[in-house]
Amino acid sequence: MASSALPFLRRRLARRAAAAVLLLLLGIGDAFALATMPTTGTCGFIGSLQYPFAFTLGTTPTLGTTPGTGFGMNVLATLNFDTKAIAGNLVTMIPNGALTTQQQSAFSGTFTVTANTTVTGSSAITATVTIGTSPTTTTFFSWNVIPVNGGNTLLMQLAPAPAGQANGAMAGVCQF
Repeated sequence: MASSALPFLRRRLARRAAAAVLLLLLGIGDAFALATMPTTGTCGFIGSLQYPFAFTLGTTPTLGTTPGTGFGMNVLATLNFDTKAIAGNLVTMIPNGALTTQQQSAFSGTFTVTANTTVTGSSAITATVTIGTSPTTTTFFSWNVIPVNGGNTLLMQLAPAPAGQANGAMAGVCQF
């Protein structure tokens, strides 16, 4: 290639790189901006549950108590802001060494949305749900929620539970 073509190619490459960066910045700007909390519509939620404590696998965990119906692993649900209804599926794991099993349980319930002072622009979603069919378990939980992406995405974090009821954490996203 002739050396006289190199400056032209460099300028062309620089212009294309600058255009790509500009398009990227324009596209990202809205995704991270805080938005207004939605009051209508339904979002699909995916959440991962974490347990920040260790237990030894065997016939029973060495945590001191058994996990009951199991340790939660993940959640898939819908939140309907028109009816304030939540419904979904919870996957749990029952640790038992080589015999460890996983199961899934349907759940449903209602929720409320209130202002949250934890983070500016955030809200709190508090839900009461019934898990499973026989036996059923009713549980209460609350999320810290930050709406982003024009209100089309909710970043969700499990809020601290009352003393004696804290047994893990959950983080997820609800997409409209």
